[in-house]
Formats: sequence, C-alpha cells, structure tokens
Amino acid sequence: MKHFKNEEADIGVGTLIIFIAMILVAAVAATVLIYSTGTLQQKAIKTSKEATMQVSSNILVERVVGDRVNSTVPGLQPGIQVCLSV
Repeated sequence: MKHFKNEEADIGVGTLIIFIAMILVAAVAATVLIYSTGTLQQKAIKTSKEATMQVSSNILVERVVGDRVNSTVPGLQPGIQVCLSV
C-alpha cells in the first residue's frame, strides 16, 4: 500500500474554512444592513406623513388677536380684526 504525502489537501481545507468564515461574516453584515434599512424606512415614512400634514394645510393659525374697534371685514363681528400669518 502506498502512502501519499499530499500537502495540497491541507491547504485546501484551510482555504475552505476561511471561505466559510467569510460567508458567515457577510451574512451577519447583511442582516445588520437589512435591519438598519427597515428602521430608516419606517422613520422616513413617518417624517413624510408629518411633512405632508403640515404642507397640505395652506394656513397655520399662530394666534387670534382681538381688538375693541369696529371691524371693516365683512362677516366678522364688530370688535374683531383679522391677523393671519402665512
């Protein structure tokens, strides 16, 4: 029976182990990226909904000011003046 001394097989097994380790590291990195992407997407959707709510109304009433003078705007009670901020 002949015994072969094949050192190339040992090198091949070492390379296979390194390759499997690289695949595992890549899988963990991909999982982290996918999770981060999902979180960022949820935040972006929330922000866009809030921005749409603010932009969709043309007027933002900051305050209502009353003054005891005769109003010249039709439809308003005497003593109330219009003060709008756009």
